[in-house]
Amino acid sequence: MKTDPRMDSIRLVALDFDGTVMVYPDPTGVFHPDIIRAINALEALGIRWCTNSGRDIIDQKVVLERSRMAGLTHPPDALICSESFVYLRCGSEYEPLQPWNFDAESRLSRCSREARAALEPHLPRWASDFPGLFYVEQGLFPALRAADEGAQAEALFMEVRRVTANIPRVFVSRNGCWVAVLPEGLGKGPSLSAYAKARGFGPDHILAVGDHQNDLSMLDGRHAGLVGCPADAHPDIREIVLRAGGIVATSAGPEGTLEILDALLRARAQPNECALCDAENTSEPADAGPAARTPHIP
Repeated sequence: MKTDPRMDSIRLVALDFDGTVMVYPDPTGVFHPDIIRAINALEALGIRWCTNSGRDIIDQKVVLERSRMAGLTHPPDALICSESFVYLRCGSEYEPLQPWNFDAESRLSRCSREARAALEPHLPRWASDFPGLFYVEQGLFPALRAADEGAQAEALFMEVRRVTANIPRVFVSRNGCWVAVLPEGLGKGPSLSAYAKARGFGPDHILAVGDHQNDLSMLDGRHAGLVGCPADAHPDIREIVLRAGGIVATSAGPEGTLEILDALLRARAQPNECALCDAENTSEPADAGPAARTPHIP
């Protein structure tokens, strides 16, 4: 991969989980072993990283602990969870970013009341139109899960957008088979910017990588100066990454993310100093586990 001159300014890497860095020896999943090596190599270059996933903080901590046991030694500087909440690392703990998290919870509460009132009259019809539909009755925001990640999920996404179109200041997010309604001003992009501001980073300091529609706001060029995605990212993601002058990898899934991280490491490291370069010649092929991703509420 050709070196991008913007990599010289990168001080922070933001990573999505599912479809971007994960393999699945079981449904919970763990970071791909070469992603772990690449993240570890960032530390010697003074580059921080953060998670930016639809998974909640409990689920993220489980995955991070499993990845630590698999060799991860460079912990994330922040956890961005549920597309809304930011937790900053303080020693070995993660503390909520305030007043951002208080405000996010307040926005989510208002959005949830209005969106549920719009959605719930349509649930009986949707249950018939979308066999296997699951509706999350409780939680921070309304979310629905389709039975598959393909045509049914796309049709459900369009239906939810139609039904909520008249609610001011909300947007519909999709991640695989999950569809959720969130308030404007939240989502992965604004949450990333809130964290970056707290640490003194600007967009030009950030590389962000993701793969699905809930990553759109993170990858549109407003919140990260350099963006990328795996080759099998959703078409909307590939389009927006290219529009932002970013990197669409030639490989799928975590191997595509690895291409992008490896390019960053090569750009910033002296010859023969890239830990990942040495690992590439010695690592065993990863067990990718089940082909289907773990479904989770965005």
